Amino acid sequence: MSDEATKAKRALRRLGQRTQQGLTRLRPLDHRHVTKVREAVRHQWEQKQHAQTEVAKPATRSQGHRQTKPQLKSKDQSKDHGHSH
Repeated sequence: MSDEATKAKRALRRLGQRTQQGLTRLRPLDHRHVTKVREAVRHQWEQKQHAQTEVAKPATRSQGHRQTKPQLKSKDQSKDHGHSH
C-alpha cells in the first residue's frame, strides 16, 4: 500500500472518530431508548427463530385430522340477522 493511501486511511479514521465524538456530545444516548431497541430486536430475532423451527418440523398431522374451515353465511342469512318474516 502506498504511503499516501495509508495517510488517507488514517485521516479518514480520525475524522470518523471526531465525528462520532461530536455526535455523542450533541445527542447522548438515552439508555431507555437503547433498552427498547434491544428488546425489539430480540423479539424480532425470537420470532424469526420460531418461524424457522416451525418450517423445519415435519408435518405430524394425518389428512384425516385436518381442521375444517368455518362455514360462511349466505347473503340471505347475513341480511336476515335471524329475524323471521
